Order: sequence, then C-alpha cells, then structure tokens
Amino acid sequence: MQTNNDLLDLLQQQLERQFQDKLAFLDGARAAVEKERIAALEALAQLRRSVNGNELMEQAMFGQVTTLADAVALVIHELIVGDFTINTVIELVGRHYPEVKQPINPTSVSGILRGLYKEKVLEMVEHGSGPKPSVYRLVSRQERLAG
Repeated sequence: MQTNNDLLDLLQQQLERQFQDKLAFLDGARAAVEKERIAALEALAQLRRSVNGNELMEQAMFGQVTTLADAVALVIHELIVGDFTINTVIELVGRHYPEVKQPINPTSVSGILRGLYKEKVLEMVEHGSGPKPSVYRLVSRQERLAG
C-alpha cells in the first residue's frame, strides 16, 4: 500500500517529467528563433556593407574616416593592387588616414583582415605563421557574386 508521501513523490516525478518535456520543446524553439535572428542579422550586415561601401568613399573624399575598420577597408579597396600583408595595410592606413588612432594596433588590423577573409572579401594566398604574416588578395566583385 502506498503512503501519501509515495503518492506525492510520484506526482512530483510526473510533474518534473512534464516540465522537462516543455523545457526541451522551448529549447528547440529558442534555437530556431536564434537561427532566424542570426540569418536576419547577416542579411542586414550584407545590406549595410553594400550601403556603407558608398558611404565610405564619400567619407574618404571629405577626410571623415575615423575608425580603423573603415580605413582598412578603404586601403584594401582603393590603394592596394595584388597581394599584400598586414604590414602593408598598417603602413598605408598610417600614411593615408592619420586621423585614425595611432599607433595602429596590429592585432586589431589582423582581426579586421580575418573578418574580411571569413566574409570572402579577401582570399588567403599564403598562410602566415609566427613572424611571417599571411598574404592576402582582394577577391573581385564577380568572384564574390559567383561564390
């Protein structure tokens, strides 16, 4: 014969199973919503990049480039032809965009280059290691659209 405590224990276990099932369902829904949010943010970032490309050129013409990321993007798109390394980017940013905070942090530039590589704006011609920097090349607009 079951006691009241046994019945209460069974009821508690049943309730816990029901709540675990509901939590599992909510976790799945949360993951789906997060996936949608990330897709929406990526689409917005793509749109922002296409819009900001024009704005960056206007800012450069009027000497209004203030962020390192903007200066790096402009240097890569406007001043570099062919293969380049982080050292080339740092030198050109320092020379052409003195309004960007000096000294230029190589770690920050490296992060920007890695981001552009992940976005397939740059391709890595040669992987760097230790003191030898990676060699990059700008991917053409046609290659980006095709890829």
